[in-house]
Amino acid sequence: MKLEEVYIIYLPRKKNNLLIIVFLYLLLFLFCYDAYTKEYSISICYNYAVPSLNPIKTYPFYPSEISTFIFDSLGKITEKGEVVPFLAKDWSLSIGKGETTIYLKQGILFHNGDELTSKVVVNILKKWVKKVKIERIRDIKAISRYTLKVYFTEFSRFDLFRLLLFPILLTSADGKKDYGTGPYFVKSFKNRGDIVLERFKRYFGREAKIKYIRFYFAEDETLNWARLLRSETDFAFNIDLYHYFFLKKEKGIKTGISSPKEEYLIILNHHIPLFKSKKIRKALMYAINRERLAEKICGDKWYVSHGLFLPQWKAFNKSVSPYPYSPQKALSLFKEEGWRFSKKTGELKKNGNPFYLTLLFYKGAEDIEIIARMIQQDLFLVGIRTKLVIRKTTELFSKKDVSESSCARLVPVNLGLIPENIEKWAAFSDGIFPIGYKNKKLEKMIKEALKTEEREKSFVIYQKIDKILADELPMLFLFLRPRFFAYKDKFITKGTFEPSVLGLRSIKDWELKE
Repeated sequence: MKLEEVYIIYLPRKKNNLLIIVFLYLLLFLFCYDAYTKEYSISICYNYAVPSLNPIKTYPFYPSEISTFIFDSLGKITEKGEVVPFLAKDWSLSIGKGETTIYLKQGILFHNGDELTSKVVVNILKKWVKKVKIERIRDIKAISRYTLKVYFTEFSRFDLFRLLLFPILLTSADGKKDYGTGPYFVKSFKNRGDIVLERFKRYFGREAKIKYIRFYFAEDETLNWARLLRSETDFAFNIDLYHYFFLKKEKGIKTGISSPKEEYLIILNHHIPLFKSKKIRKALMYAINRERLAEKICGDKWYVSHGLFLPQWKAFNKSVSPYPYSPQKALSLFKEEGWRFSKKTGELKKNGNPFYLTLLFYKGAEDIEIIARMIQQDLFLVGIRTKLVIRKTTELFSKKDVSESSCARLVPVNLGLIPENIEKWAAFSDGIFPIGYKNKKLEKMIKEALKTEEREKSFVIYQKIDKILADELPMLFLFLRPRFFAYKDKFITKGTFEPSVLGLRSIKDWELKE
């Protein structure tokens, strides 16, 4: 029964008519309520306050898990890191002229009923370019109603993809509302509180099966598994390994593992002589039992990494093997650099000075402190004394640490969804790439890959870059981190579902079980 249908029942006037009418209306209500709940909603808990859903206003902390239902982009990413047209019908590159022409699909509507045109797209993309200061984009112009051009001072595929993957929105004249073209529109929004999305019936793609999606804010993500058990949410993100296996045994709950898009790294300070030595960096890699880390946090040693590209990407070099755990090999390399291990004191020393390491990490997810302590234990076995220092996230890359001796940072880094993000990592400006590390050959290869007209050819260059990174070890690659999740077994799930921007949107095709 559709919710819009209203039934009026007429009965002959008799003594007990009122009771009969009430009884029939109660039955009708229960029937309609059952239909309503089956169509109603899925509830999702998220763990950070959202002041706005506008991607420009919230940059760089864009709530993509929510906004993916509301806004579409000109292109979309496949699981293999391919960028394919979405709102755009196609695009063509003219690298010699420094131009890219984008052709829009016709007849696509925003949630307020306005049509998607090149003028609207140009307006929002220009704001985005100005906000993030993309200097290599000279101009963006509407050529016709459904065609626009992007003009580069110097072509970069990374910058092009930043435009193609940016959420397209239309802001109301008073600036208070933002409309997308996605499968859901915002029904209600409470700052830091509930956000309810409703199905957009005029969506250009397949109409969503789930009518409402409710997001609600809760501060501590370590309690998400408990919220699922208490039926406060229909599924939980970022569950630790222990509770993942715990929920796996619970009736009425299904669990899953997403493909990894996050990597744990140790960022080194290359301003100090110690970390300028490749042998020292390699010795540290051999000294850390990364398989033990991966099994403890992820449940499988398969997640041990060797570089900055994900295994499912064409940029990934399959011929490169991760460094095995070998304290003996580590001590041998330390010895070549003048460090001697004393069995008497259990210390690694050079010219009478012990090897000290300060490892900084932020107090966030509970796993990171476990990882830090396990690294401390491994380094202790080869005579390195490691001091663990907890910092606020905003202070983790403080300038005062640049000159601090033997200072390193343990961080989880989002690798992004495309290999072209390598340019961002190599920019040295946002604290992700190693402090003070310079490699002209590597920088030249990255620029060459981003300028290559045929993307398939760029993958060959990326594989070479992957091999150089594994040999150079500008940072210590630990392991890839998947995301463990669980959800109520009351849905018929369809499509590729995992808690990422790529898979989360498939929720719109879910159905409630009878």
